Amino acid sequence: SLIIIDKTLSSIGVDDEMMNNYNGSCNQQIAFDRFTGFGDQVKGYLIHSNTLSNAPFVNEAINIKEPDVTRLGGISQRDSIRRYENEVQRIRSEVIKAFNQYFPHNNPDPTNRQTDLWAIFELMSDYFGQSSPEDDRLVIIVSDMIESMRGPGRRNFHGKPIKNKAEAEAMAKEDAQWIKNNLAVDPTNLENVKVRVWPPITSTEKSNFQNVRYYWDALF
Repeated sequence: SLIIIDKTLSSIGVDDEMMNNYNGSCNQQIAFDRFTGFGDQVKGYLIHSNTLSNAPFVNEAINIKEPDVTRLGGISQRDSIRRYENEVQRIRSEVIKAFNQYFPHNNPDPTNRQTDLWAIFELMSDYFGQSSPEDDRLVIIVSDMIESMRGPGRRNFHGKPIKNKAEAEAMAKEDAQWIKNNLAVDPTNLENVKVRVWPPITSTEKSNFQNVRYYWDALF
């Protein structure tokens, strides 16, 4: 599982109650439901103007296998199982600790002024490139999904909002080529990846939200 949290001005601090709800949902859906046994992994990044430069805020995996206790006596069985369960719980606690720290965390740095969402494709390609399309692969993006970057070929949806569905889809087609040419993205690494977007409720109430959704639906 890959968790990506937007820490730019348009997303952070605008709906603290919703972020707390997302924090709780991530603890349950990721740390408990999807992080239960050998091979399960979770990694998390923050979105800002320099998304690709930051280290993951969480990077944990369960690398121990459930013990084979068929040849052990009753006490030894219980001890072996308890040690395994305690280790899984220790790793899970580290994941929850990271979520609880970074979901409510505000980003006071100048990086909060721009939003490089395109970078998530490189993060996804790198992370899921280590797994198989047959695996249960999930990315959760906590963001209003407003791309806002300066420079040649980049988009600033704050300065120039998307007008309609046709423009959204045309932009997405053009931008997919830019991403392919400028970022380290292997499309085969993104096969069968499930994407969930958790936006602040305030962003869904904005008149342009549907056009932004058209754009990302086409780009993904």
